[in-house]
Amino acid sequence: MYHKENFTESAEEMEGHGKTPKLYLLVYIAMGIFALGYLFMYTPQLSGWQQDKSIVELEVPK
Repeated sequence: MYHKENFTESAEEMEGHGKTPKLYLLVYIAMGIFALGYLFMYTPQLSGWQQDKSIVELEVPK
């Protein structure tokens, strides 16, 4: 059906350089940093936040 003459490029030429583009690496690293920061800020066990402290801050002194 297909003849070998129709395929002028070798397999190595069609594969490309095999490296991850720098922009993708930058995006993945930025997403990782964001995820770690988000987890630290919004996970009570990691950030030390406690609800009873927030309730005490909301109480209005008489």
